[in-house]
Amino acid sequence: MKGNGIQIICLIFLFMLGAVVTDVGAAVISVNDNGGGNYSTIQEAVNNAQNGDIILVSHGVYKENIKVDKELTIISHSTLSGDRADRTYVIGALPEENIFDIYSSNVTMEGFCIFGCPSETNFHRIGIYLEGVENCSLSNNTLILNDLGIVLNDSQGNYLNRNLINLGSNGIVLDNSENNILSNNLVATNNHGILLNNSVNNTFINKIAGLSSIRIYQINGSIDLMPPLNKILSGNNSENVSNNNNILLALLSEKYSKNLRNTQEKSDVVQVTELGQINTSLQKGPVFFRLGAEWCPSCQAMKPILGELATEYRGKATIMSADVDQRPEFRAYLGVRYIPDSSVIMGIENGEYVYMQENGNVSKDRSQARIVGLRNKEVFEKVLDLALLYESKEKSRQSSL
Repeated sequence: MKGNGIQIICLIFLFMLGAVVTDVGAAVISVNDNGGGNYSTIQEAVNNAQNGDIILVSHGVYKENIKVDKELTIISHSTLSGDRADRTYVIGALPEENIFDIYSSNVTMEGFCIFGCPSETNFHRIGIYLEGVENCSLSNNTLILNDLGIVLNDSQGNYLNRNLINLGSNGIVLDNSENNILSNNLVATNNHGILLNNSVNNTFINKIAGLSSIRIYQINGSIDLMPPLNKILSGNNSENVSNNNNILLALLSEKYSKNLRNTQEKSDVVQVTELGQINTSLQKGPVFFRLGAEWCPSCQAMKPILGELATEYRGKATIMSADVDQRPEFRAYLGVRYIPDSSVIMGIENGEYVYMQENGNVSKDRSQARIVGLRNKEVFEKVLDLALLYESKEKSRQSSL
């Protein structure tokens, strides 16, 4: 097998037709409500997990209220397998308690359908509640019939992406929370869309569509990158919409979010043959640069992700790729040892590339900014969003000088 000394990172655990990539040393804990996993409830898995572990939850219905006090990745199996027909539902068992309470930083949660209560008159308090945390990521979750969908209290530097929040009182609430990024969330037919209370320097990227209403408090100092809303739903409330089963089924199958994604104009990934192409693209904005090879399975699996990123960030960032076998000088110049190897380039300073790190800092040291291996698309989106946020702040700072 050809590879010119480059090792492939391929640490993959297989679970029931799905796969998850994880760091060395992290344990993968399976949850199955039919008893086929390590545990039958999510809370049991959390209680027995260690910091850094991954909890993989099989599709099914879990009636429980969950408290997360460790640094964990909690993922629905349907997210990894790509099978959206078999969803993972979490229904609160105690109406007076939140369904998910997150009290630890560095928690990732993705792919769950969270129902407050089957009764229209007895809502749970909060679907997902974060208190005093940093660097948590909530992605591709659907929250329905919760009084409050997602609440961040005294929390900084968290990331909310592609969540659907529907049929509740308030969609997203930020209370005394700063420097959070909300991207591509859909907040529909709630009494209020987003509430900010004493919260500044938060960023809203791309569309938040289908709001029944939106009321923002003390937004001075926050950066709002949302274009004008395409549509404001008027005359609807949680009660009359919840009686319409067709609308509810459409929400569960994510037709709204799929339609939004399908309206985007497709864009191509740029194949790089010389570094001058990167330098030219940097004049327009950040560059996501992936190095790989044709013989690398993980690199091939990453191609659809690159295509989606190119479409999603069209006009805002350039998605570029290069083959290290065809351009071995890239491997030497950039110090590539493992593939796929990705990084977000912000610009050039004194003849050196400047990179965006996953923690939001910039550095000329590529070793601190490279993203190695096949990762979930949300990881790449997070770094790109951080790059766009940094770029926006720099432009604002320079214009004020």
